[in-house]
Amino acid sequence: MREANTFRALWEIGICFFLLYTGTIFLFRVCFLEFHIPKEFHVRDGWARMDDAMTIVFVIDLFLNFFFSYRDEQGVEVDSMRLIGKHYLKGFFVVNLIACTPEFLVQALVSAISGHSLGNDSAVGHSAGIARIVRLPRLSRILRLTRLLQVFKLVFVQSRRKTLEWLQEARWVRVANNGVGLLWVVHLLACGWYLCAAMHHDPSQTWVARRTVDADGEVSLLTRGPVDQWVHAFYFILTVFTTVGFGDMSAMTNGEIVFVCFTMMVGAVVHSIIISEVINIVTTVDKRHDFVAKQCELVEAFAAHTELDDQSQKMMRAWISFSAKDWMSNRYDRDEVKALITDKGMPRSLLGRLPASLFHGALVKNSFVAIRRCPQETPPRLPLLLALAVNRGHYTAGEIVYQKHDLAICVFLVLSGTFADVARPSPSGGVDEIATTPGQSDNEIRIEVDGPHSMRSRPHRQSTMEEMQVQPHSYHLHPYQLHGAGGYFGLGEVMAGGERVSTVRCESEVGGSVLTVQKSDVAQLMQEFPQYAMVWQSQSRRQESHRQRLRSQLTTGMTLRRFAAVRIQ
Repeated sequence: MREANTFRALWEIGICFFLLYTGTIFLFRVCFLEFHIPKEFHVRDGWARMDDAMTIVFVIDLFLNFFFSYRDEQGVEVDSMRLIGKHYLKGFFVVNLIACTPEFLVQALVSAISGHSLGNDSAVGHSAGIARIVRLPRLSRILRLTRLLQVFKLVFVQSRRKTLEWLQEARWVRVANNGVGLLWVVHLLACGWYLCAAMHHDPSQTWVARRTVDADGEVSLLTRGPVDQWVHAFYFILTVFTTVGFGDMSAMTNGEIVFVCFTMMVGAVVHSIIISEVINIVTTVDKRHDFVAKQCELVEAFAAHTELDDQSQKMMRAWISFSAKDWMSNRYDRDEVKALITDKGMPRSLLGRLPASLFHGALVKNSFVAIRRCPQETPPRLPLLLALAVNRGHYTAGEIVYQKHDLAICVFLVLSGTFADVARPSPSGGVDEIATTPGQSDNEIRIEVDGPHSMRSRPHRQSTMEEMQVQPHSYHLHPYQLHGAGGYFGLGEVMAGGERVSTVRCESEVGGSVLTVQKSDVAQLMQEFPQYAMVWQSQSRRQESHRQRLRSQLTTGMTLRRFAAVRIQ
């Protein structure tokens, strides 16, 4: 079953639930109830049924993993049954098998080895100690918690919902994840700290007996219930993790000393990782804030020089704040990366693999690059250098990409959505025109829909971001040439070195995404790949001739759906 399989996704969610139960409630019950000192606490039937259900699910999962695909070191999903079985047997199969081993089998094995019957494990102290040892393999189920990483990765990587993407990137969520991770590690080690006392042959010599819970120091923690004992164990481990060390609890027995030394080493590593991660989250936001502040200072200086009105300044600042994240993600030394691609001895295997991975393979399949019949004939450094030069852009439905008389400064490679050359219909053919600019008091947004009344208006009070995104009115312009995913547009004017001769608009209801290549980068690529320069020049002339022919056929305005239907017919 591949990662996209629905049953597998539902099964992973169920496994995730039982793993979370294993790492929290089950761990508490085993350590503080079944290993409770001075005597075991009775386990309710409801929790016992939960344990039985968990055992059954884990046994089924033990065999289902032989049918689940995995990703290799290169991130490629492997669905070969032979490779899956080999990978699973070398990996987590042994851990899963131990976690699924029934307790009565372990009990019988220990009884055979020790020569003692565990039918009444309270008969003698030796048998009581063996009975506790028998239950220790149950704790091996926590080793399955590494599966949580695979489940979470599968859920977030496969999902494309904006809510989950926002949760992944939200600062408070990332900080909370680190906090929850720290508390869980403390809980795990608190259970181990209690087991140091529970496994001792004389509980009166352990930290549980030495710990007092009253002001007079007469009431021992040994007389309290599981929850109280867990709270004190959790408190001690947290003081060790944070290096506070109040001194009110300490290790005495050899087992306690060894465990505390281990806890200090784990705490030093985990605490450092979490603190550095939180600092990184905070400083990243600070860097973005400083970047936005610097750009806003430039806007204020520009506004003072050009005497911009307050509303225009406000819209520019909103645009900067909205786009700052994308700008910062593209801030890297492109000359250094270019030198790495061209000057270093990159292995041929890597050089041949990278182009197909750029933008999930969309760049090398774009007709701007794929001008040869065989993709293997494309020079591998061409898409690499092109990817280095491009910038991603997003357009909403009805947004003007460029219009007639604009300066031709870049070429647009379509990643998703549909874009179209638009013009005003006339009996003699289409007429290239510019979109009309809305007035300062224009508070209406016109929406084009299919039907007898193609134009509808609705009043709408706009925020600063909405005002910034208000597009020039282009409802009098209709499509006559479409550009879909894998295509490109705007090359002819860049080659000619003049202004735009047409108007292009985003037609998709969900918007569209493009990669923009600046005019100077196109010229550099033409210089480095002269064989492509001749093809691009020839294509630009043919495309312009084709565009003019299609424009001459625009005698009646049509919506995108009607126009597409007519073109298909």
